[in-house]
Amino acid sequence: MKTIFMALFVTATTMMYQTEVLEATLIGYEDETFYFEDVTEKQYTFSAIEPEALKSFDLRKKEFEGKKFKITYSIDTEIDEYDEEYEILTITSLELIK
Repeated sequence: MKTIFMALFVTATTMMYQTEVLEATLIGYEDETFYFEDVTEKQYTFSAIEPEALKSFDLRKKEFEGKKFKITYSIDTEIDEYDEEYEILTITSLELIK
């Protein structure tokens, strides 16, 4: 029974968000948000970062602006007070591209 519960929990958790990978350049950090841009000039806004990823590269420091990263991130969908869905992008891991 415990095994079935765990399997259902893992499946439900996995279905709640998806994971993506992207190569992009850090534009900056402002108001607790990380801004990146890919080669097509599409901009990405990340409002959260996992502690382990932040330990690897503290993107809040100016020294990383203009640097290109391979970013793994999750997309979580939430509902606001007006019952409208919005996405939260969370950086889960980072790799500096040289």
